[in-house]
Amino acid sequence: MNTMAIPRRSALLLLPPLLAAPRLGRAAAFPERPIRLVVPYAAGGNSDVVARILAVPFGEVLGQPVVVENRPGAGGSVAATQMARVRADGYNLMIGSNGPMTVNPAIQPNPGYDPLRDFTPIGLICRTALTIIVKQGLPVRSLAEFVALARERPGQVTLGTSGVGSIGHLALASFAALIGATLQHVPYPSGGQILPDLLAGNVDAAVNEISTALPLHRAGQARILALGSATRSELAPDIPTAEEAG
Repeated sequence: MNTMAIPRRSALLLLPPLLAAPRLGRAAAFPERPIRLVVPYAAGGNSDVVARILAVPFGEVLGQPVVVENRPGAGGSVAATQMARVRADGYNLMIGSNGPMTVNPAIQPNPGYDPLRDFTPIGLICRTALTIIVKQGLPVRSLAEFVALARERPGQVTLGTSGVGSIGHLALASFAALIGATLQHVPYPSGGQILPDLLAGNVDAAVNEISTALPLHRAGQARILALGSATRSELAPDIPTAEEAG
């Protein structure tokens, strides 16, 4: 059962709104001031972690600070809508994850921006597999047992994602349709904010990136049941893919 094959990865692109090259008429050096790097989710999630890791070496290379700014809301659409309207001078960048760049434009007739018209990709900076991770007290040890529980308790099993319109939300919808069960969606401002509730037992499961889920799995505080990728991760070769686990 290929439960999460379509939305199996969250590819992050570093995007500026219509990035314009610095004008060289007066031989002005670029950059002359700090650069803003917007994360379309709240602090603590994969996009936020990646942005903060990159900000330091980027700032050292550019000779100006790279300031990370979190602007969560609507699965990334709030930040994308705002960034599509800022001046295209190279000082405003955004982490463009699948949520605001692919999912929201596909499911919303007018998200307030056009990812192809309003943004220019600089480069691919990260690929990360999604996981299905469950709280320690949930009575399941495998993806098959989780599916059985969801079918046995329709609408009662709660599953957190990084917001409505996020890649995790799309994965949840695809997964629920595939297994023929109703899961109660609990949206959060970012993937990182799901995990405290998962540890506290306030949510049964989550669709989250392996980068933030794996430390909890290794510590025995939660269990990753499967990866939403075509192959196993080198970081955790013991964790099966959803197809293997199905």
